[in-house]
Amino acid sequence: MRVYFFILQCCCAKEVHLAFTQTPEKLDPMYEIIIGGWNNTKSAIMKNRLKTVACVLTPNILNGKAFQDFKIDFNNNAITVYRYQNIVMRHKAGKLPELLFTGVRTGSDVNGKWKLLDNKANAKYYEFIPLYGNTNFEFQVKNCTRVSVTLSKTIQENDEMYEIVISSKSEQKSSIRKKGQVGSCEDTEISAHFDLKCCVFWINLENMAIKVGLKGEDESFISHSVYESEKFNFISIDCGDTGTWKMCPLYPEKPIGRKIVTTKEMLYQFFRVNREDKFYFEVCSPKDAQLMLSTAPDTIPPIYEIVIGESENSQSVIRKDGAENVVCLSTPHILNENEFQGFWINFKKNSIKLGCMNECSPFLCHKDKELPEFYYLGIRTGPDVDGTWKLYGN
Repeated sequence: MRVYFFILQCCCAKEVHLAFTQTPEKLDPMYEIIIGGWNNTKSAIMKNRLKTVACVLTPNILNGKAFQDFKIDFNNNAITVYRYQNIVMRHKAGKLPELLFTGVRTGSDVNGKWKLLDNKANAKYYEFIPLYGNTNFEFQVKNCTRVSVTLSKTIQENDEMYEIVISSKSEQKSSIRKKGQVGSCEDTEISAHFDLKCCVFWINLENMAIKVGLKGEDESFISHSVYESEKFNFISIDCGDTGTWKMCPLYPEKPIGRKIVTTKEMLYQFFRVNREDKFYFEVCSPKDAQLMLSTAPDTIPPIYEIVIGESENSQSVIRKDGAENVVCLSTPHILNENEFQGFWINFKKNSIKLGCMNECSPFLCHKDKELPEFYYLGIRTGPDVDGTWKLYGN
């Protein structure tokens, strides 16, 4: 059976190697993934040991004192490397071979510790996106037989998560239950099934209950009492191997103009934007202020990532789809850990421009004739620094 994703944790100061092959030997066809190579400054994907098919700057992606989480995904004839839930790099192959074996090692001058997570059918990998305080929202599913929706207060798997299961088969029930309480008397189950070839559902988290209904219908078809239901901050949706899903737009329930703190290892926080004018912001951080432009509130391509003060506050870059640097400029000391620095960004007329707040000309610019319609801006800081932001919108 083909492995569609591979999850691991690694504690190493630099240079970890993963080989994916069809046999338990180093024979072609094979792919090798190098994370934290070149003294923990770059990561790469290599094909058949010789050809580099992806290479990106990843300063300090590894840590010799703490485990770091990674996921290697092989779906849709592509190899995608995630750190936590953010894309590090991706290689799109014409046709990806079946890779049945995995080999791991570290560089010749370094030791490492590994935790390889089981990816059997009963293993669950959650890809959470934030709800931004929304307690009413909709999502669409297509071409699936079963939908699993997970609600959580944090991005880590925990026993306080709730799972909503919606089935298309008459012999299976739809349900709402707390994680780890399958078959419990506290479960809510109903004998209802739906045509999941194309369906839109709504979820309401108000008044100490989880309620689920069909779009266009006021009454929920299933509900479950949950204390502090409005405190759920993240959602994960799984439609199986054949299905797809899409969240309807989520808007922040709190004003954007407040200070926002991004801490070490924090995922992107996304905010709804438009394409009409400049988006102004200030950031206080010693390095690695990272912004992401995306079509949805997640890190799935098409995306553009803008990093201010990368490589120890020495340069700034624009990166496409988590892999390719399309612009790189020396910008020494552009950030300050003691003072806010102001910038603006716009992405109209098929170009992405980044400039200083009091200057009309951008210092970074990238043109793309097929630039997507971006609706979300994500912010975070690098893996080993904290930052404080002020977002002024447009």
